[in-house]
Amino acid sequence: MKRADKSGSKIQVLLNAGDGSQMPVQISIRPLAKNGFNHVPIGLVVTDMTAARRSEEMLRDLTHRVVQVQEAERGRVALELHDTITQMLCAVLVRSQTLGDKLPARNKPAKREAIKLHEIIARLSRKWSASRVICGPVYWTTWVWSLACTTPAQSSRIGLAYQSSWSACS
Repeated sequence: MKRADKSGSKIQVLLNAGDGSQMPVQISIRPLAKNGFNHVPIGLVVTDMTAARRSEEMLRDLTHRVVQVQEAERGRVALELHDTITQMLCAVLVRSQTLGDKLPARNKPAKREAIKLHEIIARLSRKWSASRVICGPVYWTTWVWSLACTTPAQSSRIGLAYQSSWSACS
C-alpha cells in the first residue's frame, strides 16, 4: 500500500468482475472525522483505472513509434551522406588520375604532385571504405559502396569516364 499523506493511503489492485474479467482499480482509504466513538471510521473510494492504463499503454506505444521513426530517419540521413561522400570521393579519385595522365611527361614536378595527390585520395577512399565495416551494417552497407563506385557502368552514373584507378574505390 502506498501512503499518500498523513490522511490516507492508496493501493492499485485488479478486481474480479461478475463476468470473470478483471478491472484495474485504485482504492483510496482515508480516516474520517471521529464522532466520539472508540473506533475510527474510514472512507473508501474505488476508482476505475482502465482508461488510465489504456492511456499509459498508448503513450508507451507512441514513444516506441517515435524512437523507430527517429532511427529510420538517422539511417536514411547516414545512408544519403555515405552515398554522397562515396560518389564525391570516387569522382575526385578518377579526376586526379585523369589529371595525372594528361600532364606531359616532361613536366615531372607537376606529374609527381598529381601522382601524390591521387595516392592520398586513394588512401582516403580505402579508409572511407573501411569505415562502413567499423560502423557496422546498419548505415554503412556494402551494397551502397558497390553502387557508388565499382564498375564502369556505375561511373557513367556520376558522369565520369572509366579509369583503371576506379578499383581503388572498392
